[in-house]
Amino acid sequence: MKKNFKTVFILAVLAVLGGVNVYNSQSETDMSDIALANVEALADDDEYFESKWNIYHYTLDNGTPAHNCWSGGSTNCL
Repeated sequence: MKKNFKTVFILAVLAVLGGVNVYNSQSETDMSDIALANVEALADDDEYFESKWNIYHYTLDNGTPAHNCWSGGSTNCL
């Protein structure tokens, strides 16, 4: 009887410690200033992608219109 009580008590303590550990790991963390600045820069399409691509329009041999893009022009290529 004494051995069963010790086993149950140890398992209960481990379960409580595991639950506390899971609860503490779910806390919200704030983003660093650098990470937040990166997210804002990527979200701001007008400034980040402005004058990024040049576009060259041409027609394929079968008559299908096509285009190529390279760095340094407008955002219309995307």
